[in-house]
Amino acid sequence: MPVRKIIFAGSTILLLAATGAWADFAQVDVKEGQVNLREQPCGDSPVVAKFDDGTKVILETWSVPPACGNTEWSKVVIGSFKGYIAKSLLRRPSQSVRARVNAPKGKARLQTEPCGATDPIVMLADKAQMLVLERGIASECGGSGPWAKVTIYGEIGYMLERDFLVEEGSGSKSSMPAGDGEAAAGT
Repeated sequence: MPVRKIIFAGSTILLLAATGAWADFAQVDVKEGQVNLREQPCGDSPVVAKFDDGTKVILETWSVPPACGNTEWSKVVIGSFKGYIAKSLLRRPSQSVRARVNAPKGKARLQTEPCGATDPIVMLADKAQMLVLERGIASECGGSGPWAKVTIYGEIGYMLERDFLVEEGSGSKSSMPAGDGEAAAGT
């Protein structure tokens, strides 16, 4: 059974599995209202909970066949909740880049915001593996940069780009694409 850790990110609570494997995640992508987390991959299935736009989810399975109807679903974990969200209401990184921490003097830190003045989430070990989700982020406090949004040790946060090396053949700058077409919120 994986170790679980609760992380508070703004008003969103994330439950991340610390399995040592690359965690796949997505974000709720609705223009208005909330998205329904359902017990089964079916629009008629009972609603377990509702979540706002931008809520981060752990993907157990990106594409799950529907139990009814034609909607494609994803099996997700959000906080202590498990269930299914219509795939069209989620977005995920298209080209996450694998990288390694490059901090031989042990000064790399994972921050809650792209700002060195905030308290670190965790200190990062040299050569630790991570996924770079987004690059070229400006500092929010006028300090050094650029920053990158990364996931490491089961955490999501920000670190200075100078503190990691992209692994060869890993890809390039990532982005969060829009969801798969338009869909009504709450499916």
